[in-house]
Amino acid sequence: TDAEGRLVLADAVVWADTTLNPAAIVDVATLTGSVGGALGNDYAGLFSRHDALADQLKTAGDATGETLWRLPLHPSYVRATSSTIADIKNSGDGGAGAGTGAHFIGYFARPETPWAHLDIANMAFGAANDVKPAGSAGYSVRLLERFVRDFQPVAKEKGTGGY
Repeated sequence: TDAEGRLVLADAVVWADTTLNPAAIVDVATLTGSVGGALGNDYAGLFSRHDALADQLKTAGDATGETLWRLPLHPSYVRATSSTIADIKNSGDGGAGAGTGAHFIGYFARPETPWAHLDIANMAFGAANDVKPAGSAGYSVRLLERFVRDFQPVAKEKGTGGY
């Protein structure tokens, strides 16, 4: 997905948020290779400003064996994606590609909308390990099914978690 796919995800997030008024938004993408540099092949990356939503996703991942590790949405990602000619740019300066990619997508969700991003690039393909089979095996499908089945609405308030 990377930088070009972020534009599509951003469009989908803003459309869903403003048109559907959802209880929560969870986007899933094979967004960055850098998430694998941070987490290897044992966890997919989880980013969220809403602690309660992140906790529910982590619980679903633990229950299904599709494990998640929460990564920060650091304030420096705002600077890394700032632009002199646009509201925000889709590719950050410097490192932390998974974090700046998640920050870019989250920019398009209203601050009060519970939102989370799962970067599964490191888990979607490749060799088998204790967490996943070889090849493309639909990583996050079981996790999302469990999450939806057990979902408890999260208060719609400006999220501050992840920072």
